[in-house]
Amino acid sequence: MQTSSRVGDLVPPTAERREADDDLLQRFLRGQPAACRRIERWGWEIIAFKYWKIPKDDWEDVIQEALASIWRATTRPGFEIRGGLRALVRTIAIARCIDWMRRQKPAEPLDDTEADPAPGPYDLALARNESAQVRWALQQVAQGCRDLIRMHFGEGLGYGEIAKELGRAEAT
Repeated sequence: MQTSSRVGDLVPPTAERREADDDLLQRFLRGQPAACRRIERWGWEIIAFKYWKIPKDDWEDVIQEALASIWRATTRPGFEIRGGLRALVRTIAIARCIDWMRRQKPAEPLDDTEADPAPGPYDLALARNESAQVRWALQQVAQGCRDLIRMHFGEGLGYGEIAKELGRAEAT
């Protein structure tokens, strides 16, 4: 593929290049050995790149995954090669290398019995709202105490009036 004068701008493939790519892809899809080897070789160029640090024992598996992905992608209805077949093969091979690396990350099983130390949404709402804190605190005391608090603070009754209404001594 040719590059233009600006770095990073790719010139679309020529008509000849598109025809050659389409021909190679059709031969690959028919299973022609030479076409399969050529596309596989493009995948090997990516997989053998030292950055991936994929052990040689796993190279064949990653290549097979890449070839299967190429097959699936190119046989979808409406598929067309936009940036060239070699670019497609490289993109898919890179994606399979990344998949391989992700599978190598150690995974620790989660312990479902361990409680989450972070405050829950209800706790966060309480912390932000003082009136909600007061309501929550009132729910924690006995009903008789709640009635006394409601009469004194909510209705504005004095201790003598509350005692008279409840039929008790003011000192109680």
